[in-house]
Amino acid sequence: MPLLISLFNLAGLELVYFKFPFLIYPLAVIITAISLWFILRYRPRERGAALPIIISLVIFLATHYLWFLFLEGKTLIHSFIILANFALFIFLLSFFDKYKRQKSQVKFAFENVLGTVNLASFFFLSVGLLYLDLNVNQQFIWLLLIFIAAVTALTFSSLKIWQVAEGKGVWYLSVILLITVEFFWLINLLPISVYSKGAVLTIIYYLILGLGRHYLIFGWGGFSSRIVWRYLIIGAFGVTFLLLSSRW
Repeated sequence: MPLLISLFNLAGLELVYFKFPFLIYPLAVIITAISLWFILRYRPRERGAALPIIISLVIFLATHYLWFLFLEGKTLIHSFIILANFALFIFLLSFFDKYKRQKSQVKFAFENVLGTVNLASFFFLSVGLLYLDLNVNQQFIWLLLIFIAAVTALTFSSLKIWQVAEGKGVWYLSVILLITVEFFWLINLLPISVYSKGAVLTIIYYLILGLGRHYLIFGWGGFSSRIVWRYLIIGAFGVTFLLLSSRW
């Protein structure tokens, strides 16, 4: 089933690109409905355990359709279609392995996949909203509100799937939301492409989320300087490279 859903979505997006642009809307509804049916059919039995999975899936589907609408260039579009549906396939397959087959050989395999998909969704979301800000006659505040709602859902999904304590999780969710929104507003002012802006935002979000999640799961006892430096080096190198290589 994961392969069929991904191939159906891939074929649908190719049809949208080559011949029938209007099919993007029924395609989005059909793929989302089938994917949700699949998740709900094999959902974990624990109360509320399916919620972060559903949030991650719906936001990924919505943001990758948004991205598809404004992509330009034949090679870029086809590469995106293939990579996005490969990610969808891996997400659904790892979910199926964990909750139905229960054959996952790697500890936290599905949790790591969900986290990666959430980062991809964050990137798609950031670039998509920044692109809309440049090309649509709409007040920025409305796009910012969409960004806040989506980031809140994505962060909740990332924390909930790791079963982080609710009290600490709520506090950290507020902190990451405040920091991310401030950076979204600030980076939008930079005279670089929306792709570079989205990539910088995604690296910052990865840095904040990674450090916070590690602390919330393992506490100060497992929070070594090596972990901090690893995240800081990755973040600093990525942001510096993007800013230096972007056209100003």
